[in-house]
Order: sequence, then structure tokens, then C-alpha cells
Amino acid sequence: DIAYQVIDKLIDNKIIDDEKYIKSYIYSYIINSNGINMIREKLYQKGYKKDLIEKELLNLDYYFYYEYLLKLYNKIKNKYDKYDSYIRINKIKAYLYQRGYNSSDIETINF
Repeated sequence: DIAYQVIDKLIDNKIIDDEKYIKSYIYSYIINSNGINMIREKLYQKGYKKDLIEKELLNLDYYFYYEYLLKLYNKIKNKYDKYDSYIRINKIKAYLYQRGYNSSDIETINF
């Protein structure tokens, strides 16, 4: 009973705040070159409510998100230089899909 009272008090005083944690988690994963799909899945696995996750993803600063997507692209694009253009682009896209980026995000890149 005391533990629940303490937890309720911490929540009331905004010391424990799922929304702030989810927002922080999203931005730290973006900085570590992860896309929205991977971030969403990781948060689902941690047991956070779907509506909280989706709310924070909708409020995401997409300029920030695409900035890190382009940084990742610039980092990996030379890795596939030995392939012809078509194969190189497909390998880059596959890599970005694996990192959790969706096709609409990937199509914003000027290959």
C-alpha cells in the first residue's frame, strides 16, 4: 500500500511522467540513427500505451528527424560504391528499412 501511495505521489508531482520519458526515448533513438517504426516497436515492447506513443510521434519535430536520416544516409552511402547505381540504391534502402525508416521517409532522400 505504501509503495502505491509513493508512486501515486511521484506521478502527481510529475517526477514520474511517461509522456516525458517517451519523448526523451524517441529523440535519443533518432540521434542513434533509428527510424519511427523501430522506435514505435521498442516502446510497444516496453509496455507503454499505444495512444501515448502515437501522440508523441505525431508531435515529433520532423525537421530534426529528417536531419538525422540524412546524416545516416551520408554516413552509409559510400559503403555501397562498388555496386552499380540500381543495386546501390536498393541496398541503401534495405539498410534504412532495417533501421526502422518507412518508405515515405526514405523516398525523401535524393539518391
